[in-house]
Amino acid sequence: MKFLFTCGGTAGHINPALAVAGRIAMAAPDSEFLFIGAEGRMETDLVPRAGYEMKTVRITNLHRSLKPADIKHNLATLKNVLTATAEAKRIIREFKPDVAVGTGGYVCYPVLKAASELGVPTAVHESNAWAHHQDARRLRGYDNGRF
Repeated sequence: MKFLFTCGGTAGHINPALAVAGRIAMAAPDSEFLFIGAEGRMETDLVPRAGYEMKTVRITNLHRSLKPADIKHNLATLKNVLTATAEAKRIIREFKPDVAVGTGGYVCYPVLKAASELGVPTAVHESNAWAHHQDARRLRGYDNGRF
């Protein structure tokens, strides 16, 4: 079975993905794994160090200010969401995963959106006792499974 994981930004999003992938690998050693993270972020170091293949897309965060510089940043983020979704679709078509799992970070939205649009079953893993409201809203409709 082929598993696609998407995670990023902080170790709190990355380590759960690595832990789940590790358990799957123990239970099903013939499984294949691919991780998609954000370009230049912590996951580009931690995931390969754990022995998994890593691809990246360009995605940025949102600023919650109405200052002109922050508005400009958010407009660039909207563009990045569109291009990251297209990049993720290309990666997903090439890898052909059986399932896509998101464990948090801005990168999850475009990757799980792309997977869902391509008919790949998706799941969201939430490590917190209460799902962060932004994660819940952003990923609504892209979670057809639960861990």
